[in-house]
Amino acid sequence: VYVNDLPLWSAAISVGLVSMALAMELLRESRLLGPSSVLAGFAIGVSLGELRLALYFFPLDGLLAGALMIIGFYLATGLVHHLLDHDLEFGTTLEYLLVGAAATTAVVIARIFV
Repeated sequence: VYVNDLPLWSAAISVGLVSMALAMELLRESRLLGPSSVLAGFAIGVSLGELRLALYFFPLDGLLAGALMIIGFYLATGLVHHLLDHDLEFGTTLEYLLVGAAATTAVVIARIFV
């Protein structure tokens, strides 16, 4: 969706739909099935679609923007999965945020020097 120069709205909608489907598949293994997993998958899809819209305003090539979308998907699905399993603790949240920050920093540094 980044390299093929799709129109912005269709790219955001396609990213959102694919993210929603992948998130619902990953959240299927949580203890709470049914409406909670479907709504969480929908929220992740909407969030990733919004991230695609936001990345439009940054001068990134396709590979770096794709890496940022994967980082966002990792953060969203990981935190929601722990939230649905009722084992989201401060340490787990901090771990996800630190990994996300380190990965985002690596992408920004790659953008500057590459």
